[in-house]
Amino acid sequence: MGKEARCAGALLSALAKAHGLQSVVDAGHKALENPVIIFSDKSWKSIAYAPAIDIPDDMFWTEFTRTGTLPLEVVTNNVQNGLAARLDDPKSPVFLREDETKYRRLMTRVHIGGRAVAIVTVIEYSRPFEKEDETILLMLRDAVSAELQKDKFLSYTRGMPHEELIESLLEGSAKNPQRVADSLMSITPRHKEFIYVLAFDIRGFDSKVESVPYVRNYLESLIAGARAVIYNDNIILLADYDRDDEQYDRDMGAVLTFLRKNNMRCGVSRRFTKLSELRTHYFEAMEALAIGVHMGIEKYMYRYDNYAIYHIAKRCLGSADPIGFLHPKLMELMEYDENHNSALTESLYVYLRCLRNITNAAEALHLHRNTLIYHLKRIEEILGIQLSDRDVLLHFEMSFRFLEYDKKIPVRSLGAAPVRQEK
Repeated sequence: MGKEARCAGALLSALAKAHGLQSVVDAGHKALENPVIIFSDKSWKSIAYAPAIDIPDDMFWTEFTRTGTLPLEVVTNNVQNGLAARLDDPKSPVFLREDETKYRRLMTRVHIGGRAVAIVTVIEYSRPFEKEDETILLMLRDAVSAELQKDKFLSYTRGMPHEELIESLLEGSAKNPQRVADSLMSITPRHKEFIYVLAFDIRGFDSKVESVPYVRNYLESLIAGARAVIYNDNIILLADYDRDDEQYDRDMGAVLTFLRKNNMRCGVSRRFTKLSELRTHYFEAMEALAIGVHMGIEKYMYRYDNYAIYHIAKRCLGSADPIGFLHPKLMELMEYDENHNSALTESLYVYLRCLRNITNAAEALHLHRNTLIYHLKRIEEILGIQLSDRDVLLHFEMSFRFLEYDKKIPVRSLGAAPVRQEK
């Protein structure tokens, strides 16, 4: 069996085993017997490479393996030498000679659906190139294309540099997140103080998620200066505002109207200032979305600030029964209500939600102030506790949250809702 046939078999095997792009690149390196690297066609970001070795006298390889991006000098030379145009020929790899780089290279461009997405490069380092390497490189390119088509981000991307930079921050794949954030700032300058991440789940609007690109583009137009990417079947949008910016409330109102009209859901992160922390706040938006849908309190928009305490409940509970986390006195009070057809538990809950303000709690419960005072005294007598004990009250508060999250008690039946309702 010839070398080309063996390479084709190895690449097909790597694809069939579905071990990801790295296994395809490893197979390509084994066939070509030289270092191989795959990088983005637009942002010059490293996607995969093999083997994990040092080539200290080659700036191209050293910078890629160290930072995951191409040195500015190399990008400048490639632009000046018209490399992009030379890579347009799908039938023949581009050959870069020694006067252009430290080590000679063969390069070819990867396309998906007619759109350039990546470049495959082999470096003449371990052994001299042979004529059949060109054919093997084209096989490797096709295998890389097949593997990348499984990546929905690449399938949906418009090829804009900011999309891949945002994606690398979301993935946590950037070796230097602050450097990537600085690069993103240079592409899409942000002059406002605070950033929010909005995570949109459009499956209520389109169960097959076929209209994602259209919705992404519309949402970008809805909020001035926003940048959106399609990531893991969700639309992730970044929007920035100044402190106490009234535009935030107007924009969120417009987004809520859009969500309601199109039966979509959205999680909103806390505000933050450093793009390098994007991944952390992306998870906040996703948790708010998941918890909000689970609890069903609001219909369309879930702000993490409103759901952070339920995130604690979720992490504590896991697959455990919430009973083990409840204050035993609360269980005793609930049992008393059931046996005596009373509503002392509700009185206690609303009293806590109103920050122990008797007047406000009585108003929320539609009770006379003196009636609520009587209820609270009865609770102390029945349970043998003092409602001035902050530790007891804190445990009661968390117990209610556990019950709400686990849907053991209907939130709306307890008077004042813990989260502002979206009409």
